Amino acid sequence: MEIISTWQLNSIENNRFIVEQIDGLLTKPFCLFFEGDLGAGKTTFINSFTKILYNQEVQSPTYSIIIEYDNFIHADFYRINSADEIAFLDIGLYSKDKNALFFEWAYQFKDVIDDEISSDFNKYLVNLSKNNGARVLKISKIS
Repeated sequence: MEIISTWQLNSIENNRFIVEQIDGLLTKPFCLFFEGDLGAGKTTFINSFTKILYNQEVQSPTYSIIIEYDNFIHADFYRINSADEIAFLDIGLYSKDKNALFFEWAYQFKDVIDDEISSDFNKYLVNLSKNNGARVLKISKIS
């Protein structure tokens, strides 16, 4: 896996700069797999991303698992226990005609998701971590 870039998230205000940089690095359509500790800011960053690029606030899909928006979907697989459960989610149907997919806690199911979505999607791993009180975002291209 090739690391594309790393940023330090100092505040929500500097997310605009980071989102615009990331948008310039991504090949569309894209699928972002977000990983990181609880409370690392995955949903908050996705919300910043979608507000800046799509003018759309997102809600946490922790309980609904997948929320569909006009141009993208946002999914949270924290409560998914096995790859078998993913078959019932119709990810391929949700992802049709979308140009972005945001998945939290789903990297462990990457191969199953790959089988469900179009091969046109370029896949990236976004890791959010806490380091001495600061949040660090690292993005890697998945081959």
